[in-house]
Amino acid sequence: MAVEAIDAGISVLLDKPMTVNTKQADELIESANQKGVALGVMLQNRMSEDSQRVKQVVDAGGLGKMMLGEATVDWFRDTDYYAKSPWRGKKASEGGGVLINQAIHTLDLLLWFMGAVEHVEAEVDTLHHSIEVEDVAVASLRFASRALGVIQASTATYPRFPSRLELHGTEGCALFEMDNLTKLIARGKEEAIAQPAMASTGSWSKPEEVLPTNHYKVVKDFVCAIREGRRPKIDGREGRRSIELIEAIYESSSSGRRVTIPTKGQSSVG
Repeated sequence: MAVEAIDAGISVLLDKPMTVNTKQADELIESANQKGVALGVMLQNRMSEDSQRVKQVVDAGGLGKMMLGEATVDWFRDTDYYAKSPWRGKKASEGGGVLINQAIHTLDLLLWFMGAVEHVEAEVDTLHHSIEVEDVAVASLRFASRALGVIQASTATYPRFPSRLELHGTEGCALFEMDNLTKLIARGKEEAIAQPAMASTGSWSKPEEVLPTNHYKVVKDFVCAIREGRRPKIDGREGRRSIELIEAIYESSSSGRRVTIPTKGQSSVG
């Protein structure tokens, strides 16, 4: 549908993941560039006030030299979750498992804060569900900055636990729990953290209870991008980054080797 819309000269806002592989992502990015239309991706967690605040602190050097980024998504999905939607749990239609579906928002933030990944070593497996794709994944990363990273994700960790994202630098740290910033230390000083106005159980528990505030911000920016003739803040190139990382994790797991990014044979459009 996205290909047809772009071919018709229509701007497209895709939900996550933007595609199931980088080949498709590259095709969409190139087509949107040629047609001169906007291509956006719904990675709404970047738009939260907490994420924006931490991004500014990290970019300004408030955490010092970045050393370690940790992303943990230990969720649970029962058999009915996969059975009621035929596309779930299948490589061809879902592109993968917990990494590309449930954990992708946390991985996107990890990349946004920590920067590009240089190489990855990983293991993924299907240990609980009767599906084609992974329900458990672990990966170690080396970022281009020389910082290290860790990813742990599952849809088989009963009963389920809040997601966590930790950022550690030489002068501070930031901790997100359940999509909310719970600790921020910058330049050696702990900063006050405001409690969210409305508590939400978060997508780790009940996706339907996630507040739409950040989705609205993505849609608004997308509309403004069209009117102003610019790229959306979260465009196809940004959406592609997490897909590329996930593909490298899958390749590392299947080959048993360290995989450099971009991987051999893949392009880096945009």
